[in-house]
Amino acid sequence: MEHILTTEEVAEYLGVRKTAVYRYVREGKLDCVRISFKERRFTEEQVMEFIHRQTVSKPRPIDIPQPARLPSYPRNRGGDEKTTGDSARALRKEMRAWQS
Repeated sequence: MEHILTTEEVAEYLGVRKTAVYRYVREGKLDCVRISFKERRFTEEQVMEFIHRQTVSKPRPIDIPQPARLPSYPRNRGGDEKTTGDSARALRKEMRAWQS
């Protein structure tokens, strides 16, 4: 026959308060055996299942290739039209032409 644990023993084993154990039972995370309206007992198997369900494994790294580095300015496509890839000097020259 399995060893039956009290709420206090389960709380001590898990390193939590009794109120946390009651909350786990109320939320359906931890199974128990109800002895009376207030008293609950737990089997070792129920406690171990709870521990296994709460255990989080280390996430596996995802191999995602790094995106190609984008240039910080658009490429000049040639021609006479101005683009945002113009140098600051060329832009200042064009702005001075607007003022005159």
